[in-house]
Amino acid sequence: SGERSMARCVAAFNAIYGAEMTEVQGWQFMSLLKMVRGSYGVYMRDDHDDQVAYAALAAEAAANKA
Repeated sequence: SGERSMARCVAAFNAIYGAEMTEVQGWQFMSLLKMVRGSYGVYMRDDHDDQVAYAALAAEAAANKA
């Protein structure tokens, strides 16, 4: 019941850039962003918490498309 805006963000991104990103890929991109931020060597709990949440949202989006 929380964050579910990725489908709209991906649709806008695809319209602007002529890309074909999926909702799942959008969540995976956000997870990757948090992985990169976490690799800087400075612990930020938010990076790790969000990475887990984005992975779960990607799984949910994938399950909804199955």
